[in-house]
Amino acid sequence: MTIFEMMHQVSLFVNGTYERRGEIGVVDIPLPDGRHQVVMGKVDRYEDDAVGILYTVIRRTGETVDPLPLLRLNQFLRYSKVSLEESGDLIVSANFEITHTSIAECTPIVQEIAAFSDLLEDVLFETDST
Repeated sequence: MTIFEMMHQVSLFVNGTYERRGEIGVVDIPLPDGRHQVVMGKVDRYEDDAVGILYTVIRRTGETVDPLPLLRLNQFLRYSKVSLEESGDLIVSANFEITHTSIAECTPIVQEIAAFSDLLEDVLFETDST
């Protein structure tokens, strides 16, 4: 199954919407209180393995956000992780083995990324930006 098929099937399972943007599959996940979160998926190659990468870019953090408490949150996440890119972008992402992961296994990963990213947006920036 391709990342595009996987993302499309996940979108149907969570009542979201799907679109393809070049090499990236995009699912817009509806959340409580009329909020939503966009989770993107792509495939990268590591040596001979195809690895699925699911992620959302929350926004640039600037000087107002201390990254250390954010990184400490990783110990409480089941599938995903918070990272801070050199550009200052705050990202929540997860990697998975695309050839051995089912839609049923991928869906909770996407849902965790969406829910946690939305929580970070709300708490840190008081917005629903993605």
